[in-house]
Amino acid sequence: MKIKHVFLALSLYSSLLPAYPKDYFRYPSLHAETVVFTSQGDVWSASLDGGKATRLTTHLNGDAHASLSPDGKWVAYAASYEGPSDLFVMPVSGGAPRRITFDGANAMPLGWTAQGEVLYRTQNETGPASQSVVAAVDPDSLKKHVFPLADATEATVDDSGKSLYFTRLGLVATGDNAKQYKGGAAAQLWRYDMDQPGEAVKLSGSFSGSDRQPMWWNGRLYFISNRDGNDNLWSMQRDGSDVKQLTAHKEWAVRNAALDVGKIVYQMGADLHVYAIADGNDKTLSLELVSDHEAGLERLLRKPLTYMSSSNFSPDGRQVAITARGHIVLASVGAIRRVDIATPDNSRASEAFVSYDGKWVYAICDASGEQEIWRFAADGSGSGLQLTQDGHMQRVSMKESPDGKWIAHWNKSGDLALLNLASRKNDIIDHSESADFSDVVWSPDSRTLASVRPGTAHQLNQIALYDVNARQMHSLTSDKYESRSPAFSADGHWLYFLSDRNFEPVDGAPWGDRNMGPYFDRRTRVYAYALQAGLRFPFQAKDELENAKKNPDEKDGDDNKQDDSERNKSKKDIAADAKTNSKSANPCL
Repeated sequence: MKIKHVFLALSLYSSLLPAYPKDYFRYPSLHAETVVFTSQGDVWSASLDGGKATRLTTHLNGDAHASLSPDGKWVAYAASYEGPSDLFVMPVSGGAPRRITFDGANAMPLGWTAQGEVLYRTQNETGPASQSVVAAVDPDSLKKHVFPLADATEATVDDSGKSLYFTRLGLVATGDNAKQYKGGAAAQLWRYDMDQPGEAVKLSGSFSGSDRQPMWWNGRLYFISNRDGNDNLWSMQRDGSDVKQLTAHKEWAVRNAALDVGKIVYQMGADLHVYAIADGNDKTLSLELVSDHEAGLERLLRKPLTYMSSSNFSPDGRQVAITARGHIVLASVGAIRRVDIATPDNSRASEAFVSYDGKWVYAICDASGEQEIWRFAADGSGSGLQLTQDGHMQRVSMKESPDGKWIAHWNKSGDLALLNLASRKNDIIDHSESADFSDVVWSPDSRTLASVRPGTAHQLNQIALYDVNARQMHSLTSDKYESRSPAFSADGHWLYFLSDRNFEPVDGAPWGDRNMGPYFDRRTRVYAYALQAGLRFPFQAKDELENAKKNPDEKDGDDNKQDDSERNKSKKDIAADAKTNSKSANPCL
């Protein structure tokens, strides 16, 4: 019986052990059957067959870009132990690291030469500021020499030590992970023959995409390229001819590759892969970190609101929807309990808010793998309901209409869309090529949506109105002046906004020995737009025109009453009236 109790206790204990997430491996390097890489901010070593990895560094600051020496005895890596990132070397079996560069310019190792020098990227000490160059340093004597190559970011040297293959420019210098980039900073492969006079030779030819991270072996140059639309492994002859594709991954990009004797180790997603050049075999390394996984342990957040990403008051002001670290909480003051919204497991939510009727909480959630709009019960019961199915791009935010029938939302693709909550039909109502929308607000009657439209012809934001019933978009303000922050009045008759159209210079004249020209420090003012004809500005001072409209027989208590026919008059199309007013009442807008 005691044995059964012990077995039960052990089973219960094992079930309570935390399930740590899958580890993330980066920046691999290879020599023979040993691979080193970065994970949890430290450098690790493991067998090429996989299995348990050994931690080599433990410093609080991050260590990265480890590179094994040609003899497999040393590891060079970048670390910021004493300020800016510099290079350190240590035995591959572990030990005290030794600093070998003192550039103070965020140095990053690129590999080793056959002669035992460490190649690395640094900033030029002379000439244009922040220009990237490639240098080599002897880890024993610390003797350094810089290659005369402008904007070089990555490099490798052939076995003879006479030709250097390098990447010029490239987004690696800025850490940008843009896909299919074809701009002026696209990475290009070049060859520089150090034993011959003359300039470097371009190997990428007329290709407008990115060729980068050169690796030399057995008379061919191996590299990463997006020639097929995704970063994959390719190879070419030393003169840039005979270009061949080696891998054809579609879902994830090939990153941070390193080569040794016919094998290329590289990062793809969170895993490390090994590609055999001889037979094209590609396998994933199965690695296990011998670690306490301290970053994955549950811990008390003493100041959880420091992680808050959004907060929105409920329409009645009694609760606030707080989103922090992907979770949603409804908090309040007083006797109302705190409500934890049950979002799906392994998902993150953002931009949560309480519906106008107080029954629902709407949020953007990535439980499906894409950012979709979800609805949850405001009392925390039940599971959520996914409302959209088209989350191909990051959604920025959303706003519910006061009648609870629509949700306006916008994304990073520059789309402004309306979601019908009854039919779940999602329609794009406006699009911008240059930026995403902002300052999206509803009219009190839910018939009109005001937004700040970016990307106009003059690159100045303008305010637009969308008529929900007529499904028409109208530009309210001109794009000659910057306009923003629209807000409807409580009765829906007026639209207030900010606009930069006051050009009164601070200095009285442009002349003077220290006058830098005209300066406009108060361009922004508050403006009001009448959305119906015949309205009197509510903040206008009383005058005889206002008194002339009054009935002399009216009592003082009825001075502010409107005529019944005017008061009960059905609202016309606000956007259409606004368009009419723009021609008559306020042409400067």
